[in-house]
Amino acid sequence: AMASTARGGEPSSLPAAVADAVLSKYASLPKNGKPQTHEYTSLAGFALTDDLTPDAPPVVVALGTGTKCLGADRRCPEGLALADSHAEVLARRALVLYMYDEIDRLVAAGRTRALENPRVSIFRPERSEKTIVGGAIARDRTRPWCSLRPGVRVHMYVSQSPCGDASIYKRAQTSDATNGSIANPRVNKRAKTAANLGAGSTGAKLLTGAPGGATNAEFGVGEQRPGAARLKPGRGAQTSCMSCSDKMCKWNALGLQGELLSSVVEFP
Repeated sequence: AMASTARGGEPSSLPAAVADAVLSKYASLPKNGKPQTHEYTSLAGFALTDDLTPDAPPVVVALGTGTKCLGADRRCPEGLALADSHAEVLARRALVLYMYDEIDRLVAAGRTRALENPRVSIFRPERSEKTIVGGAIARDRTRPWCSLRPGVRVHMYVSQSPCGDASIYKRAQTSDATNGSIANPRVNKRAKTAANLGAGSTGAKLLTGAPGGATNAEFGVGEQRPGAARLKPGRGAQTSCMSCSDKMCKWNALGLQGELLSSVVEFP
């Protein structure tokens, strides 16, 4: 693990260093667009560490804030309106833009220079080969030609548990030394639709599997169960955006780069 320094000058672990870096970067930004005292938002960010500079603090490359998303009836068929504006999703979009910039740097440097000086980009060039099918070149397409440079690691920070499965956990029961009472954790601000569930609950709507994308808001349930697909909550019309937990599960399996960059980047 990489040692770093957190607020107050005390040594911290890598997770704490990533959190400190993201929070510090956000604090350094202008006040325009930030929530006021009476307002609330969620913050997400991505930071990189590099084995070539093991003593350097994590470098923040993408940030996002937000808790809203459009109802399904307001989605734009032409893709001209952003449907999901939760912090995690916006931060991931910013990370993809950063990846495009890093690929541009790799292309500008050229294969030879990039191999001689790995710090040119977070990516490194790979062999470019034609895809051969039945002895012929299939549609003259090349295989992915770059990959994340070994030693570069991507870390994500979120200021609160993402909506969906990540927000479902059992209520902590800790004994108060002064009076022996049970201390209840702070209520999750996204847990607005499930009744009396406390801290370990989510407002994301359970997909029932019925035709038409029917959901269950789970009003009055005693306990929510993880492992089910859910839609983000929204005011008014139901959204068609999967929960942040579901999307992050997909990113873990398929990569953060998205479909377009998958044709360029060799590994997720």
